[in-house]
Amino acid sequence: AVHLAKYFRHFGRERVLVLKSEDFYSDSWSTVESVLRFAWLDAPQDYVDLVRPGGGGVVRRNSGAEWGKNYSGKLRPRERASLLRFYEPHNRQLYDLVGRDFGWERDGG
Repeated sequence: AVHLAKYFRHFGRERVLVLKSEDFYSDSWSTVESVLRFAWLDAPQDYVDLVRPGGGGVVRRNSGAEWGKNYSGKLRPRERASLLRFYEPHNRQLYDLVGRDFGWERDGG
C-alpha cells in the first residue's frame, strides 16, 4: 500500500488500475477486457479470437494455471496464522487504499 499510494499521488488514483491476479487466473478474458476498457482501447478482432475462451485460437499461454503447479504442499496452520498476523495490517492498509477487500485472509491457504 505504501508504494501504491506513491503512484496514486504521482499519477492520480483515476489513472491507476489495481487488479487481483487471482481474478486473471480464473477468468483471463474478463480481466483483459477490464484493462482495455480502463485504457480506452479496442481489442483487434484477431486478438479477441486468440485470447477469448472458445475464440478458436490456438495460443499457448500461462494465465496462472501452470505457475506453481509443482507446488503441492500447504502451510501448516501455525505457519499460516503467523503469516496472517504479520500481513494483516499491510493487507488492511491496501484494502482501505483501493477500496476493495481482496479476501486473502479467507482464501483457504
